Amino acid sequence: MDAIEPKPIVRCERCDRETDEYVVNLTPDNITSFICWTCQERDDKNYTMKPSFRRERSGGRYLPKSPKLD
Repeated sequence: MDAIEPKPIVRCERCDRETDEYVVNLTPDNITSFICWTCQERDDKNYTMKPSFRRERSGGRYLPKSPKLD
């Protein structure tokens, strides 16, 4: 049985991350584009926030109140 050769590492066109887990898209003009699985998954879910998005203003809003000690 032949050994499977690993895919070459490429740079994602959306997030500029180097990865070996990617999808190759071919346009009608014969232009290939490489998109990593994370960006493709975000696109499939129509999730438009940045990957670094955080809810900084609501940080303490969801913390439980400490019980009062008498």
